[in-house]
Amino acid sequence: MARDFDRQLYVLADRSGSMGADDWGLTACRLALELKADAVVVEKNYGGDMAKQVVTQAWEQLRRGGVTEGLLMPVILEVTAKVGKRLRAAPVAQLYEQQLAHHVGGYTELEDQMVTWVEGMDGPDRMDAAVHGLTELADPEQLDTLRVVTTVASTDAGDACSTTHGREAKTFGSYVPRLPKAPAGSAWPREVRR
Repeated sequence: MARDFDRQLYVLADRSGSMGADDWGLTACRLALELKADAVVVEKNYGGDMAKQVVTQAWEQLRRGGVTEGLLMPVILEVTAKVGKRLRAAPVAQLYEQQLAHHVGGYTELEDQMVTWVEGMDGPDRMDAAVHGLTELADPEQLDTLRVVTTVASTDAGDACSTTHGREAKTFGSYVPRLPKAPAGSAWPREVRR
């Protein structure tokens, strides 16, 4: 995800998937390198310092392999989801409604989650990652320090990823979609344009 000088927010990539810790750590770091990210946003709720440690180890592995080309590791920003997903998503949904958030490219799965998820459904992994990243970029206190972030979020996944304590890790880069109409009860605007 990225922010321009006019405070417009952009989703640039979605690398979400069901991965083990080693794979999602490397995926997040490779995306951070590709986007020249200032930070990697990690969700601290599940696993404590595990997400931060996985990202740090993955970056070190890429550094040893010469992939980082001497670049410093992006700052790791830990977020804790303290409120329900609907309340957490509402400010970001408002950014879309105000046409301040945009998707660069098509992200069908993310957009589907944004317009179909309602309270009580299983956790929307891609949407969660987008909300965390866009929230950090929209924070007025981060205007001078953050321009591009990647995000690691986790959702309930049963046996999908036992190496991450029964959680499925998701890595996400920025993107702003054109969304179809959202159902009643959705936190997202009825329609969002690029």
